[in-house]
Amino acid sequence: MKKEIKKLLRKNKAVMRLFYQMTGIDLEKNKYEWKRSQPTNGAIPADQRRIKILNILDFTKTSGNEYAAVKYPAGYHEIQFDGDLIPGQRSPRERLDLVPLDFSGKSILDIGCNQGGMIFGCCNNAKWAVGLDYDYRMINACNLIARELNHKNCSFFVFDIDRDPHVIIEDLIPEQKVDVVMLLSVCKWVEKWDNLIQFLPSITSTLVFESNGTDREQTEQIECVERNFREVRLLNDRGHQDGQRLKRKLFLANNL
Repeated sequence: MKKEIKKLLRKNKAVMRLFYQMTGIDLEKNKYEWKRSQPTNGAIPADQRRIKILNILDFTKTSGNEYAAVKYPAGYHEIQFDGDLIPGQRSPRERLDLVPLDFSGKSILDIGCNQGGMIFGCCNNAKWAVGLDYDYRMINACNLIARELNHKNCSFFVFDIDRDPHVIIEDLIPEQKVDVVMLLSVCKWVEKWDNLIQFLPSITSTLVFESNGTDREQTEQIECVERNFREVRLLNDRGHQDGQRLKRKLFLANNL
């Protein structure tokens, strides 16, 4: 709801000024100004590819979301590209190292995939991987990275948890079932998170889940996972971001 209100306010300058007068909050103050970098004449193909990726990753920061990670070159997820690490706000590898799963030969679905970092961190030997996010900027970044890094087993689609019927996920994945679903630090940002969690057992037996939000919000999220999956195992009770330990909890849930 908060993101929708911000969008509506930004469409009308007069209303936005009134909002500022009433609340003291300037919605334009932190708006990210995107500037496209142009490859220099004679740049080698690898440098041209790198500039393309950085341009698209940088454009994702114009979303205005709290998780846009504007101060990092790669945005939210760090990314490995041509042997170099482009810094991001969170490390997919650190999170994946906490998950006791072998993704080789597995099918993977990441709901709320952001820039695709979690998928790119485990897709090399996967059967297939699908990422979903409501923000077209994120999906554009995912598709570009998948193309440039030759991840032919990855697909990405725009999907809005609050607006779209959850059952349409069944039409976006290549098969009826998914070996592993990831739902990581998403629930705080959406309203229909509980309906989504209730839907997931119909397409998977294994869920990698990360709670986020206030203590009360996370308790409600975890209890919902426990109602819908027989075994829920805590993997980590502190997420890391910006070098800080956050009150996020990582779980492995299954109905095996």
